Amino acid sequence: MGYLFLTVALFSGLVKGYCSKRIGNLSDNINSALYINSLRMGICAAFGFIIILINKQLAYLAFDMDVFLLYILSAASMCVFVVTWLFAVKNESYMYLSIFTMLGSVVTTILSNILYKETINKSQYIGIIILVFSVILMANYNKELKNKTNFSGLGILILCGLSSGITDFIQKVYMKNYSKSAEVFNFYTYVISFIILGITLILLSVIKQKKGNSDTENKIIDKIVYIFITVMAIALFSNSFFKTLASGILPSVKLYPVLQGAMLILSTVMSVVLFKEKINKTAVIGIILSFVGLVFINI
Repeated sequence: MGYLFLTVALFSGLVKGYCSKRIGNLSDNINSALYINSLRMGICAAFGFIIILINKQLAYLAFDMDVFLLYILSAASMCVFVVTWLFAVKNESYMYLSIFTMLGSVVTTILSNILYKETINKSQYIGIIILVFSVILMANYNKELKNKTNFSGLGILILCGLSSGITDFIQKVYMKNYSKSAEVFNFYTYVISFIILGITLILLSVIKQKKGNSDTENKIIDKIVYIFITVMAIALFSNSFFKTLASGILPSVKLYPVLQGAMLILSTVMSVVLFKEKINKTAVIGIILSFVGLVFINI
């Protein structure tokens, strides 16, 4: 069942990534990125509440300070992740983004090993090393893209990867220590994220107006964009929800590197087929090594 949850999370992540890339050109400043993501968080929360009603889990919405602090941590890391993701997917190669989020999964695996004593055997260590090596290869797959990425772009990618890993680890902490309701955990995460992003957007808008720098990004957003945002939000909730469920069943060394490694392979194919990003022999070798690494992790 854990691998079924992983598979659903994987394809939900691909849908989310596709939609993010399609609307990435709208996030040319912090205000637009905050607007798009606060809207997305609101839709995620609404979708999550519908799931809670369907599964009759309203009782789990009761306030619990210990768990609530975890919700806040989850929401904070989620906010950093979604904003940096939108900036990164606009300015960088989609493959680069997948590479750094995969490195974030290694952080989650290490933390789970330290805190929960989840064992990592020799073949899994070998698999992780192979995956990291494939990442290094993939990071150099295209000289044009490599030269395009500047210091600030690299910082955004690193922040995106780390926040992704921290968000995943908090899911693991919740399922290991509380395991009340994956639906409620994700619902609160997105409600608080919506509040954080919304307040931040309002404060920044007020500050800009006071400075007389109200470059009101009143861009006319096509209706199709709102469709992409809605689909992206549902895919994001599904991705988080099924990862949360899987984290209570699968050890981190299998869940997160496998999920991100498979995402790296499939997103590379998507980048080439749908976004016409160029690929060379180095990238192909990187994809093959990623697959080999996944096999070693699951031996």
